[in-house]
Amino acid sequence: MSSKLFPASAASLSTLGSRLRREGRLSEAIEAHRQATALDPSSWEIQVNLGNALKAAGRFEDALLAFDAAIALGGKGRAVLHGRGTALQQLGCFGAAAETYETQLGADPNDSVMHYLVGVCYKELGRFADSLTSFERSLTLNPSDPEVAGQRGLILLTLGRFPEGFQQFEVRWQSQHFGPARGRRGFAQPLWLGQSNVAGQRILLHAEQGLGDTLQFCRYAPRVADLGAEVLLEVPASLVKLVHSLSAKVRVLEAGKPLPDFDCHTPLMSLPLAFMNLGWSPGDFPAEVPYLGVEAISLRDWGARLANPVAGSGPSSGQPRRIGLVWRGSRTHLGDADRSLSLDQLLKALLPAVPEHVQFVSLQRELADEDRPALAACPRIQHFGADLHDFSDTAALCTLVDEVISVDTSVAHLAGALARPLRLLLPFVPDWRWQLDRPDSPWYPTARLYRQPSRGDWGSVLAAVAGDL
Repeated sequence: MSSKLFPASAASLSTLGSRLRREGRLSEAIEAHRQATALDPSSWEIQVNLGNALKAAGRFEDALLAFDAAIALGGKGRAVLHGRGTALQQLGCFGAAAETYETQLGADPNDSVMHYLVGVCYKELGRFADSLTSFERSLTLNPSDPEVAGQRGLILLTLGRFPEGFQQFEVRWQSQHFGPARGRRGFAQPLWLGQSNVAGQRILLHAEQGLGDTLQFCRYAPRVADLGAEVLLEVPASLVKLVHSLSAKVRVLEAGKPLPDFDCHTPLMSLPLAFMNLGWSPGDFPAEVPYLGVEAISLRDWGARLANPVAGSGPSSGQPRRIGLVWRGSRTHLGDADRSLSLDQLLKALLPAVPEHVQFVSLQRELADEDRPALAACPRIQHFGADLHDFSDTAALCTLVDEVISVDTSVAHLAGALARPLRLLLPFVPDWRWQLDRPDSPWYPTARLYRQPSRGDWGSVLAAVAGDL
C-alpha cells in the first residue's frame, strides 16, 4: 500500500496498522506501523503494535526485536511483556519466556493468564511439577478457564495421577483446544461415564482425536460388552477392517455413515474414567495384549511380498531378520516437529549397528520429499507406500517383522496393540500417556521407551537404540 494513502500522524498510522492486523492484512499492517515508528521513534507503544503485527505474520525474531526496542524506550507493563514472552515461546526460548512472564507477575501476582503461560513454559522445560503449580494458581484466580483446566489434566496424567487426571480431562469438551476442534458430538442421548447400569442398553463408543488415540482406547470396548451392553464402536474408515478383530461382541461402524439407534454414548477417551467410576483402580487398565489381530490371508499375502527381499540383503539360507521403521508422524499434528525425525538421521544410527543381512521394512505410508534420497540410497529398505491401503495392511507388516522402531505416532500404538516388540522414540516433552522417566508403558507391555535427555537430542536416543540392537 502506498504511503500516500496513509494518514500523516504516527498515532493514526499505528491505529490503522492495528485495524489492518485484526483484518488479517498483515503486510499492510506492518508497513503502517513501520511508518509510524519513523514518524515517532520515541514511542514504545508503537513498537509494541509493530511487534504484535510481526508476531501475527510469523516473523517472531523481528517481533522480539520490536518488543525489546519498546522496553529500551521505557516500555513496561503487561502489553510489552506478554508480547515479548509469546514471541520467545514461538522461538523455543521457553526459559527466557518464563522469566519475562514472571517479571509481569512480580508487578501483578493475580494475573491468571501469566500464571498459565508460565505453566506452559515450565512444561516445555520438563519442569512438570512446577507447571502443575502454575496451572493451579491460574485456576485459583480464574476457576472457569477450560484451557487451563485441560492443561492441568494433561499434567496430572503425565505425572501418573490418573483418577484426578481423567476426571479433569473431561473439561476438553468445553475447550477450544481439546473439544470442538477434536470432534465433539452433539448427541441427544445421555453420556455414560460409569455411574449407571448399562446392561441391556445399546451404547455407542465413538472415536475422538487421533488414530493413535483410537487404537489405544478401543481396548475398552469388549469390557463394556462384558457389562451386558450391546456395543457399537464407531472408528475412522482406515481402522474399520483392523478393529473388526477386536471382539465378536463389538459391532464396528465406519465414522461418517448413518448411525443406528442407541441409548447412550461415550467418547473412547472417557472410558478410563467410566471404569474408574465403576470401581477400577488406576492400575487396572486392560493391558492384556494383543487385543487386535490380522487375518490369515493378509499375513499370507504380505508374507509373500516380504519373501522377496531386495538384492543382497538376505542371508544364503533361512529367513532374514526384519525391523519395521517409522520415523515421521502426521504433519498436521501440532507437535510433529518435536516428535519426528528424518530417515537419514535414523539410518545413519542404525545401519552401522546391525548386520548386513538384516532387512528394514518401512511402515510409513506417506513419504516426505526430503526422505526420498535416503530411501533411494539404501537398498536394504522395502517401502510399500500407497500399497498400504489401511491399517490392516500396516498391521500385517507389523506382525511379520521381528520388531518395530517408531516415533510417537499411530503405528507405535498399532505395534503395541498387536503385542509386537516396540522401541519407541520419544521427544524431551512426551505425550501424557508415556508419563516420565520410566522405560516401559502400562498400556503396551511389549514396548521399550527411549527418551530424549534434552530438547531435540535425537542423537542420544538413536545411540541408545543402536547400542541395544
